[in-house]
Amino acid sequence: MTPDARTPAARAATRLTWAVTALLAAALAVAVWPGPLTSTGLQAGAVLTLGAALGGAPAVRPAPRLTAGLAALALLPWLYLLPLPAAGLADLGGHARYHAPGTWLGAGEPAWAPLSLAPFATWAVALDLLAPLAVFLAVRQLGPAHHVRLLGLLLALAVAQGLYGLLQFASASSGSAWLLAQGAHAGSATGSFTNRNHLALLLEMLVPLAVLLTLRPPAGQRPDAAAARQRALGYGAVAAFLLLCLLFTRSRTGITLALLGLVLALTLGAPRWRAGRALGVAGGLLLFALGVASVMGLAPVIARFSVDALLADARPRILTVTLEVLRAWWPLGSGPGTYALVMPPAQPVTLPDVVLNHAHNDYLEWLVETGAPGALLLSAALGAFWLQGYRVVRAARRAAANPLPLGAGLGLLLVAGHELVDYGLRIPLNQLVFAVLAGVFFAPPPARPPRRAARGGTCSAAARATRWPVTTAPPLN
Repeated sequence: MTPDARTPAARAATRLTWAVTALLAAALAVAVWPGPLTSTGLQAGAVLTLGAALGGAPAVRPAPRLTAGLAALALLPWLYLLPLPAAGLADLGGHARYHAPGTWLGAGEPAWAPLSLAPFATWAVALDLLAPLAVFLAVRQLGPAHHVRLLGLLLALAVAQGLYGLLQFASASSGSAWLLAQGAHAGSATGSFTNRNHLALLLEMLVPLAVLLTLRPPAGQRPDAAAARQRALGYGAVAAFLLLCLLFTRSRTGITLALLGLVLALTLGAPRWRAGRALGVAGGLLLFALGVASVMGLAPVIARFSVDALLADARPRILTVTLEVLRAWWPLGSGPGTYALVMPPAQPVTLPDVVLNHAHNDYLEWLVETGAPGALLLSAALGAFWLQGYRVVRAARRAAANPLPLGAGLGLLLVAGHELVDYGLRIPLNQLVFAVLAGVFFAPPPARPPRRAARGGTCSAAARATRWPVTTAPPLN
């Protein structure tokens, strides 16, 4: 039963939905017009949304462990800004280079210094975390009906970004690059991003959701046969279009993980289907994407998977240098947001043309910046994900199960794989899309309505347990 829209709880849910929508629009503005004005607007909106999510009575039962983990994540950057005795920092890993006696000239070394190597960079990270935390807390308090609206908005956003990327690829093929953002990968679909992998991350994490909505309706929606066919065709077209756009990002990781997400969605989302029918859905989506892609030109896409392109990738060498820096700054790290500052002294001569501003492995970059405390938080987050994933997959086996948590969880899984070779979650728009999916994934299931009593009276608990009617005694052995 849908709650009355005039109740305080329904009005609060509507306000949170609009607040999340406004934050997504602000993050899109940051992607299109990067600068202090749009970033400040996003952070101000995050504070207001966080206040709305925490200010009223909680709509769902709070989870103590989850709350503790979020609080630890929010507080971690601030801990690196606390002043500590500068003399003691000289004994902490890589800090010796910056706090050893004689390092400071002129007025001499300060008596107190923060643990972060660059306090302003860490301050920026602390503020940037507000938006995804606010979105996660808001979405987790919403019900399935509001989840459907927000996820539909994300799919529309992904379609718009993908269409923009296809226009970029087509214009670049004709010799014009006026649709590309400044510094963007030439010859690839990038959308409003400058990196093809960031667009690929946005598209791939929504592919499983579109596939699952093709197979079954969201909770509470049981349309007739004609409406069900229209829904399946609509979401199937979205899934095929996202796959098509992913091809023209030319992101090797994005294409590979999207295909994995397609397989997992078909395997876990429709366990009762015949194998042939499931393969038919997958084949239809892939044939559409490959058919249109072949008309537009697949040669640049295939070239990205060549042996020469794989060997020219600098990621393995960046990984080696990052591991050396991680050992130097262990166990407390250099501070959130400082990776680009600690890497230049360690850059080898074998990487003369590579700017080491990111590790292309978000896990290692996080560990370089936060050390053992960050490793504990990361382990707790992965553990919570796998535990919740086990519950969601078990629930998805029911015929009437809500496909939204499973689709969101598979999207999060693909993001976890993509961040092994990229840093897409450092982008505000991708952060908020990830936070929406995480809020849907970790949202508690709606309470089941109480069962009505059987006609003709009720039976006792003992009778229900033994499955014998109240008026009939069980036979004697």
